[in-house]
Amino acid sequence: GGTPPPHARLAAAAPTGGGAAADAADGAGAVEVPPDGKTVELLVTAAGQAVMLRPYLRAFLQRMSSLFQISLYTMGGQDYARLVIASLDPGNQYFRGGICAWDDGLTRTRKDLSRVACRREMVLVVDDTIEVWGDDWRSVLLIPRWVGEPTDDALLRIGEHLAAVHELAYGGGAR
Repeated sequence: GGTPPPHARLAAAAPTGGGAAADAADGAGAVEVPPDGKTVELLVTAAGQAVMLRPYLRAFLQRMSSLFQISLYTMGGQDYARLVIASLDPGNQYFRGGICAWDDGLTRTRKDLSRVACRREMVLVVDDTIEVWGDDWRSVLLIPRWVGEPTDDALLRIGEHLAAVHELAYGGGAR
């Protein structure tokens, strides 16, 4: 609970290639079913787009949103990003930092932290591709690209790392 301070920010970057790698809530108050290591869920947006669901994302988003202000940065278009966010976070609990999405005036080969409404040095990025970040590469926490493995636990592991970073920066009681 509670709102993290504006200086603690986490940008959850959507994958550069492949498909969307996300685990989503399918409605307000949805409870994540622990991955069984055999199946992968699908999220279908209001527009009928299917998104593969990465194991443990709801738990990751829930925990990280209590520590950081989360933004979504994607090379997908604005409409796609809004549909996915509406399906991932129907109660607007997680992505309080907004969306950075591609539009006609932007390249699909570079991501730039100047588009995020926060000082660059206060941003941590979780992404599976470092090359697209140019001079902002120092802010990237590289996560393995997800290609649908139902046993994937990378979000659990990187969540532990981010929680430890938060603890070092802000101490036990501060958020």
